[in-house]
Amino acid sequence: MEYQEQWEQFEETGKVADYLAYCRETPARKIWSAQKMEYHRREQGMRETITVTGMILQTSPLKEYDRRVEILTKELGRISAFAQGARRPNSALSACTILFTFGTFTLYPGR
Repeated sequence: MEYQEQWEQFEETGKVADYLAYCRETPARKIWSAQKMEYHRREQGMRETITVTGMILQTSPLKEYDRRVEILTKELGRISAFAQGARRPNSALSACTILFTFGTFTLYPGR
């Protein structure tokens, strides 16, 4: 399979295995080009999101109005996320970041 077809397959499925297959077959120059395009896509405000099902295990205050949460997810295991503005008095995120809250969370991927 040509590297362009592997990239298209990765875009359709979003599986890590497809991306790794693409990386094995693609010259390093092409990988850098694809990463550069992704960077420009993020710069233009078209950030992708991840939707996971999970439960809040731990919360801790961060800065003045933010909250750091540990989420046990079905798809990714234990992850940490930041809820910006969750500690504001009338924030919609304040109810979502209470301990042992179970639900579907939409996150921006980070490190």
